[in-house]
Amino acid sequence: MVGVREPADLRDREALLLVDNFEHLLDAAPAIRALLSAAPNTKVLVTSRAPLRVEGELEYAVEPLPEDDAVALLTARARAVRGDFVPDGVALELCRRLDGLPLALELAASRLRSLGPEALLSRLERRLPYPTSCAGVDPTGCAACVVSDLSVVYPRGVVDETTP
Repeated sequence: MVGVREPADLRDREALLLVDNFEHLLDAAPAIRALLSAAPNTKVLVTSRAPLRVEGELEYAVEPLPEDDAVALLTARARAVRGDFVPDGVALELCRRLDGLPLALELAASRLRSLGPEALLSRLERRLPYPTSCAGVDPTGCAACVVSDLSVVYPRGVVDETTP
């Protein structure tokens, strides 16, 4: 953010900090806590496969799309990069392997620019090791390696029953 050198610089400002893939930076959770203490009008939106475990954290699970909707999303996004894309059994299996998670489908569709659906599915068959920062999290499918949870962290005193 322009003009911000220290968390205290945000003390009297409203700000939104977006952090993606925080599961790789879980050791930095105390820095988020310090930021929120120093800047009470700051909101932090974090995507992570693991919770930050800071006060005020709210977790929102990303729910899978129904199969038909997942195929429709994959098809729409795939056609944006590959106009001749036709949904078939391989597309359906891609959606299943990605657990119907919207971001996983979006990322997969972008890969269809350079890979055919069969080649992409083949790559998904070779699972990556689950990140050690997610120890204890049940890796139920390949999509869990792409995205699973969305956490929203509010400063102390901001959260009440009406906060989504």
